[in-house]
Amino acid sequence: MVMSPFDIVKKIYTLKSFNWVYELNDNEIDVYMIQKTLSMNPQILDAVRGLRKYTKNPDKKQYLALACAVIPKYSKAPYIPYLKAKTVNDDIYKPVLDKIQKILRLTHNDIVDEAKYYIAEIEKDKEHWFRKLGMSKEIWIKHGLDFEEMRGGEQRDIKVGLEMFGL
Repeated sequence: MVMSPFDIVKKIYTLKSFNWVYELNDNEIDVYMIQKTLSMNPQILDAVRGLRKYTKNPDKKQYLALACAVIPKYSKAPYIPYLKAKTVNDDIYKPVLDKIQKILRLTHNDIVDEAKYYIAEIEKDKEHWFRKLGMSKEIWIKHGLDFEEMRGGEQRDIKVGLEMFGL
């Protein structure tokens, strides 16, 4: 009898004994899929994070036995909806947050979770932050700012071409 990863997760949640683990073939056990499915349950997230370091263990049955021992038991496997990536609702700040995400090397969910704090800080002095982040003229205009402020509010006489060399 071949078991899917979801059948295995169901048994991890419901069976107190883990003798069934040793009846499985190694090719039936997809440790990463089981880990991902278990990690979608916020109630057991700490236990699942502890299991993460054992996912690379060559003996998959040991991982399953440990998961059975660590995961709390339920009368039936809980329904856990598939977690979708979070989104930023404020489109006007999306390019700014994307730039911050790239500079700080944050994950998508990290930037979404902290977006309100970044936006609050940026709104204190938009000109300063937009200048520091090197935001485009289009973004400055969307936020109702004068793009000339990017240069510090002063016009600079920049020589180009042969003028740079005094010719």
